[in-house]
Amino acid sequence: MNVYLKTDPVLSILHGLSDSFDKMYCFPSQERIMELLIKFRDTKIAIATLNRWLRAAEDLKYIKRRRRTRHDKKLGMVFQSTLYRITYKGYQRLKRIGMDVIKQLEELTKVRPKRKKESPGRNNNHFLEEINGKVKDLVLGVLKKPIY
Repeated sequence: MNVYLKTDPVLSILHGLSDSFDKMYCFPSQERIMELLIKFRDTKIAIATLNRWLRAAEDLKYIKRRRRTRHDKKLGMVFQSTLYRITYKGYQRLKRIGMDVIKQLEELTKVRPKRKKESPGRNNNHFLEEINGKVKDLVLGVLKKPIY
């Protein structure tokens, strides 16, 4: 089977979910993705097939997946739904199949301002230099005073 036939339905569902909440990501469960595939793409597949399709989309670098977990005192590590983020390449593929993704492509290609190398909030060197200077002046002032 052509790899695009596997990835296109999944990409369109993930795009629809993330676009409906005006986000660049979404975190549906596998069951929810399968429900939406049946409803909008008229495609009924098993969970194993869905996982293979998601893996194919990830291998082609159309999506990035991040497994979400939380820690419960009684149960230990508890798995939650996976976070999906469509990449720039994924949005280009969606554009090729005729979906309106101009807003997302602009968001991904937006030029972000460069961060300052030294930030007083993150780097305490300025604060330490100021303290060291005051301590140095205080020590020199005490040493210059005559002791009686």
